[in-house]
Amino acid sequence: MAREKELKSRSRITHRSSVPSRKSRIPLSCESPNEKDFVLIMEFSTNVVEIRAQPQTFKFEDNGCTYRYTPDFEVTLTCGTRVLVEIKGTRFIDQTKEREKLAIVRNFFEKNGREFHILVGSGVGDDQTLLSNIRHLKRYRTRTQNRMEYISAHIPDRPMTIKQLQAKIACTLDEDQAQIVCTELIANQLVWCDLRKEIRLTSIVQPMGSDGYVFIDRF
Repeated sequence: MAREKELKSRSRITHRSSVPSRKSRIPLSCESPNEKDFVLIMEFSTNVVEIRAQPQTFKFEDNGCTYRYTPDFEVTLTCGTRVLVEIKGTRFIDQTKEREKLAIVRNFFEKNGREFHILVGSGVGDDQTLLSNIRHLKRYRTRTQNRMEYISAHIPDRPMTIKQLQAKIACTLDEDQAQIVCTELIANQLVWCDLRKEIRLTSIVQPMGSDGYVFIDRF
């Protein structure tokens, strides 16, 4: 009988959190800060329609051994492609045994026509500006249809600076409310702003185009 091996790191979990998501029926279970940041990035990626944490366990044979493997996430793209994702810490680069294990997994998925990616960190490298912006904007996401309709009335019809948009909104609201509505427009992806740069009053915002936000080039 083939020996069965678990192709998953058994390192002690030191961080566990549950992250609410518009793209999941239930809050997503994250076992590291990198996983939490990845979920936030996927939440703001307009080419992603669904996120599932630890979606299923795959069982397969290779060289006389039976392996079991559960990916960290499955991401469904707007084109219908389902991408399996493994999130690893930066130390993964120096861990030969861990890389060998995941090479077996990658080979299995390639043979079966499944798209599989191993991301180091959150998937966006050292782009702390992007992560900082997304963490800040997350607080301004709304789930109520009435609020979405209210702020949608303030979508600009052309590119302009945040300062110009706030001034335009302030024609009907006070300045504090104008700042909040402007931030909500960005947070709820009703307007586009370059989130890879620090958001300033001089930052350009414009109606959300078809390209939207794609933060991880591989999918």
